[in-house]
Amino acid sequence: MIKAGDLVFIWNPKKGDNFLIKVTPGMSQGTHFGQIKHTELMEHGYGEGIVTPKGEIYYLLRPTLAGYTRRIKRQTQIVFPKDAGFILQHMNIFPGCTVVECGTGSGSLCCSFAHFVGDEGKVCTYDRREEFSALAKKNAEKWGVAHRIEFNVRSLDDGFKERNADAVFLDIP
Repeated sequence: MIKAGDLVFIWNPKKGDNFLIKVTPGMSQGTHFGQIKHTELMEHGYGEGIVTPKGEIYYLLRPTLAGYTRRIKRQTQIVFPKDAGFILQHMNIFPGCTVVECGTGSGSLCCSFAHFVGDEGKVCTYDRREEFSALAKKNAEKWGVAHRIEFNVRSLDDGFKERNADAVFLDIP
């Protein structure tokens, strides 16, 4: 069953509407076919459908990392899923590894790194701008991977403190 705090991708195949929401009791999601109350979502599981007041069905799907990445809040250009997949494979990111990233930005690639290093791994990310680091942290918290990430507001000119990292990614001007 879907519960409060879960992320849900709501999709209507007829209209193509789709929404990524965090289930919050008392809230609702507006659609072209009426409001969907979050408490109603909690009566269903992923893969099930829910009918709107106007009789249209929306499917409740578990969000994918790619779907989440496309919808994160951003103040910077992001690394999209196609490019992230290429980067992850060529850098050989695996569960338990340590990744250093310079140029956190809005955190799309950082969230991908954190997703793949798992709970045994760690991502140490650096950005010189506080507002970018703060936004990236919020995005990582929403995806549920912030506990795997160490956010640092610091210029690459000052170096990074990690030694023996398995991978280093530089995304800087």
